[in-house]
Amino acid sequence: MGQKMWDPLAVINAVEGNDLFQLSERGTVFITDNAETIFTPSATGNCRYQLPGDADWNTAMLQKIRIMNKSH
Repeated sequence: MGQKMWDPLAVINAVEGNDLFQLSERGTVFITDNAETIFTPSATGNCRYQLPGDADWNTAMLQKIRIMNKSH
């Protein structure tokens, strides 16, 4: 199983901004009573989600995560 990277990627995105990430269109998120997440595209929405990167992007992000881990 591959390395889980969601939490560190959120930190990288918060610190370095959106330029390193390919993001979805804007939209809104609704959580159902069954804990399902429903994303509805909307130009005025305040939510976006990260789209998958290619192999080079994955390698670059893993390197950033490893550097972050060494500094703590």
